Order: sequence, then C-alpha cells, then structure tokens
Amino acid sequence: MAGRDGALAAIDDLVASPEPRWLLLEGPPGCGASTLLAVAQRRASEAGRQLVCIEDAQRLDENTVGGIPPEASVVAAVRLGAEPAAGAALTAIAARTSTTTVALEPLTTDDVKTVLGRDDQAAECTELTGGNALLTARLAEALEQHPDLETCTEELSDWIARYWTAELLRLPPAAKPLVDALLVAGDPAPLWLAAEVAKLDRDNAAPAADALVLAGLLATADPARRRMPLVWQALQAAAAGAVHDGAHRRAAQLLAQTEDGLERAAEHLTKIPPVGEPWAATVLRDAAREAAETDGGRCTAWLERALKEPVEPQTRAEDLLDLAAAHERSGTDGAGDAYRQALRLVPEAGRRRVHLLLGRHLFGCGDYRASALELDRALALDGPGDELRIELLSAYVAAARFDRTLDDAAA
Repeated sequence: MAGRDGALAAIDDLVASPEPRWLLLEGPPGCGASTLLAVAQRRASEAGRQLVCIEDAQRLDENTVGGIPPEASVVAAVRLGAEPAAGAALTAIAARTSTTTVALEPLTTDDVKTVLGRDDQAAECTELTGGNALLTARLAEALEQHPDLETCTEELSDWIARYWTAELLRLPPAAKPLVDALLVAGDPAPLWLAAEVAKLDRDNAAPAADALVLAGLLATADPARRRMPLVWQALQAAAAGAVHDGAHRRAAQLLAQTEDGLERAAEHLTKIPPVGEPWAATVLRDAAREAAETDGGRCTAWLERALKEPVEPQTRAEDLLDLAAAHERSGTDGAGDAYRQALRLVPEAGRRRVHLLLGRHLFGCGDYRASALELDRALALDGPGDELRIELLSAYVAAARFDRTLDDAAA
C-alpha cells in the first residue's frame, strides 16, 4: 500500500506482540483505514493471534470496550472530524501506554505515482484528490479504462458525491449546511459569510469548519480554503439548483454591504436567474462602473445582467448607454443595439445626444451612410443647445463626405 509503510509496520508489531495491544489508525474519510483493517485481520489470522478490528472507533463506548476479550489485540479506525459517541472511551484508550496511534497522512505525489503506475498525471491527480487514498485508487482504476483524466473525473462524479454526502452526515450537524454554503460562497470564503449563508451561528459554524479541516475537505477553517477539488466539483454538480439560487442571492446581499465585496456580490448574481428586485440591478451596475476601466469583459457582463432586473425606464436607458460604451471600449459587438434600445427609452430632450453617440459609433464601424442618416434624424429634432447642434453638424458633414450619395448635403 503506497504511503502506508508506517501503518503496516505498526500492524506487524501489534501482531508480533505477546501482550494485547491497541492500534488506532487516525485519518480522514477515504484514507485507506478499511484496507489496513483487512490487512491486519489477515496477518493476525496467519499468525494465529486473536484480533478485533473496529471500523468506526468514534462509536465506542465503555460497554463496547468492556465486551472486548482481554486477551485480544485491537485495531481501530478513527475517522477524523466525525462526531464522537457520548463518553470518553476513545480518549481513555488513546491515553493507554499499550496503545499506538498512527496518523494516515495524505498520499504524496510519489505515492500517487506508485498507485497510478505512471508519472505523467501524478501531480495533477494529487492536486485533484488532495492525496486521498480512496479517491486516488478509484481514479487509478478509471484511468486504466480511459486515459483521459477529464473523462474519468466526470464518470466518478456521481459516486464521489454520494460517498461524501454520506460521510458529511458523520460530522457535526452543522457541517453539511456549511459545505452547501461554501459551494456558493466561493474559494476561499470568509467563515462569517459561509455561516450567514448557511444561517448558522458562529458557535456552530467554527467547530463544523474545524471538522471539515480534519476530514480533509478544507485546508484552513477561516478563511475556508478548499482541498480535494475533485470532491467539491462533484458536490457542486449534485447540488440542488433552487436551493443554491437562494444561497447565491443571500451571499450577494451580504457581500454588497461590505467595504470590498461589491465585485464578489455581482459574481454571485450572475450565477442565478433575475432576482426581481431593484437592489440587484444597483449592485451589478455599481460593480460594472468600478470595473469599467480595468476589465471590459466583466463590466459588459454585469451590465447585461443588470438589464434583466426591473428598473425604471430612465435608469434602464442609462444602463444601456453604459453598456454601449463598454462594448465600444472593449471592441465587442452590441454597442449599436444598446444605443437603439436606449433611444426608445430616453426622454425626448435627451434623444439628440443618443443619436449623436449612435452616429459616431456607426461612423467608427465604417457605415458612413447609416451614420449620416442617424445624425440627420437628430438635426431634425427640436432642442436647445447650440454646442450640441454644432457637434451634430460636424459629425454629419464628416459622415456625408465618405458617402457620395450625400455629397450635396456635405457641401
């Protein structure tokens, strides 16, 4: 067994000991403890020694321990992070001088190479599984059938989600709702945010996060930083859509109230259907304006998403003009359509300015005739402001000179 030399040596020592002893194998779910128990049972049988193997030592109580034959040695698997049974039986056993405890650490990349029987995918598999022995073994089996790693992870996704959903039920009761919240809150996520999304108080959220660290799902508790990406991907794929929509909405509301959470709030809103409330459009609009000069892609995406929320016509027109400007800055299609939609919404007094913007956009696209005609429509509208009329005339003459059908007008 790759990476388990210390545990195997401890089993051999226990089997060879003339006195009854205890061996505790501590590790997270999927650490290979079950396989080691089977190895211990086989070696004890071969040596003619009486051995008791316990799959879940957390469930031990004084009565169970008292029922073990005094002449028998015991190998017990201790699931880190799991809820202990009432009483202090396991604590007392661990404190005995006749007890040896072996920590089943995550597999290293070299260990994973041994399991896979190949070097080329070992580092990536170690990252995906977090060195979890069971995940690595299942992935190795899948890779024997399909050398494409992505295909293998997709095929294993349902099994991984079922296995870890069951394992989460062994952890403190707050662990499962906290994981559901972390699927929404992101990686890394401040624990306060995940707790609020899960509707947990801090007294329950903190121990649950610690249990997730022990179970191998998190690298750190606060901020909650994930391990084993393969598990999180599978849990994400199995997550119920409607439940997570509500969690994303709650996360967005909470983050929008923090000093630096605006962009993350907008990201949450882009992952769900329209909220149907004006605050969502405000968050998306404000985030887009902050990103306007640094990230044209996100600015455009957030404005497009803001337009799916209910807002007043005048505000919608302003959002459309911002969207058109964002398209122009990033050189993407859509500015013309946004200007045309804005024209239908702006008050009459503001239409000439939008016609001018659309005319300039069309000129920049090389559609000189359409540009001139658009500017001509603006010139036909009544409105104050000699400076705006001068801008319109100047832009119209420039466009008309590039289109021979409008030579007379330009002249």
